[in-house]
Amino acid sequence: MRFWTVWFLALFSEECMSSPPECSLQAYMNRKIDSLGFHRNIYYNISLETSCEIDQCKLCIQEMLPSGTFVNTDQLRDLSRTQKLLASVDGNVDIESPASISSQLIVRILSNLNVLKEQQFIGTSILPVHTRYQDPQAGGGFKTVNIHKPELYIYCPGEYSQVKGEVFLTPCAGDNNTPLPFSKVAYSISGDDAVLKIDVPVGNSDNLLLVQMVTVFVTIIGSVYITGVILKV
Repeated sequence: MRFWTVWFLALFSEECMSSPPECSLQAYMNRKIDSLGFHRNIYYNISLETSCEIDQCKLCIQEMLPSGTFVNTDQLRDLSRTQKLLASVDGNVDIESPASISSQLIVRILSNLNVLKEQQFIGTSILPVHTRYQDPQAGGGFKTVNIHKPELYIYCPGEYSQVKGEVFLTPCAGDNNTPLPFSKVAYSISGDDAVLKIDVPVGNSDNLLLVQMVTVFVTIIGSVYITGVILKV
């Protein structure tokens, strides 16, 4: 009898002290940029494989945009209103500011995870970005703006809900802007997708004097014409 009592207590203690198995999670990101000129779109395609039964998960993509690019907050609000994209920016965005006096922007994109098949999920998002005007340089040409690899976070209300010190508010939050604990996720990405490159046209500073002279001449002619019209009236 004593043997069975000791065995039961040992088994019970082991079950109580043992922690539940951790969820394995593998994530892959494909990230592309298209269009030409100053207005672009970044396409995100994220796939996940997990050993856990998860449901109603959300992804948060944190993108660090360099000073040569920006997002239009009015455009983001319109996309949110039509439920096409939920994203927010830290701080204020001056869309008229040139690259030389602008700073980096942190953009957070919220995306739902859709079931692809058992224990495989996929999430997609499209972020519109715009390039800023660059200071002119001798000979003109182009400057390359690099958008580096973003950070990825996940929130699941079920088993995979470990908190690792990262808690974001809107848009990486639930209904009514309720803070949710998003855990950082390591993911795989190809070299071409990890750094997106945008070639931005640059003005030719060699033509500065000519442009200034033409601008002054046109301004004088226009002022004289408008003055003449006003005096005739």
